Amino acid sequence: MLSTLFTYTSTCLLFLSRFSTNKRYDVGLPNYIFENEHESINEHTIKKLSYKKEIVLVYEWLHIHCSSFRSTCYIVTSIWSIGFLLEFLGRLTLILVRLSINKIVIYGYVILSSVTSIMILLTIICIVKERKQTLIFIKQWKNDHLNVQQE
Repeated sequence: MLSTLFTYTSTCLLFLSRFSTNKRYDVGLPNYIFENEHESINEHTIKKLSYKKEIVLVYEWLHIHCSSFRSTCYIVTSIWSIGFLLEFLGRLTLILVRLSINKIVIYGYVILSSVTSIMILLTIICIVKERKQTLIFIKQWKNDHLNVQQE
């Protein structure tokens, strides 16, 4: 059952990652969003960014402009920190109860697997909800900012 959960989780993460070469397109941002404001905006002046640099720029833009994205980052970090703290406390309890080494190791793996599975599930739930909110925010941002620029 645990291997089925990990397989399902891996499949979900693979589905969520979307191997695209244009991260701006994935989230709906215009191609010229990272260009200098003083440069003219046309297809010839848009620089080709490396995939990793583009991802960094997209997430930096989201972190600056989208408060729900920042909140979700803090929530996911909190989920993992609380989960690892609980896992540590569970293992510490096993040691303090004075179980045999073999039982501590076995129960420790069970605790680690359970806590990690729960954290992964909560992270996926947060990411799915945040992606919907972020896409709505980007549409509103594009309507507000791009319509003003065209007028």
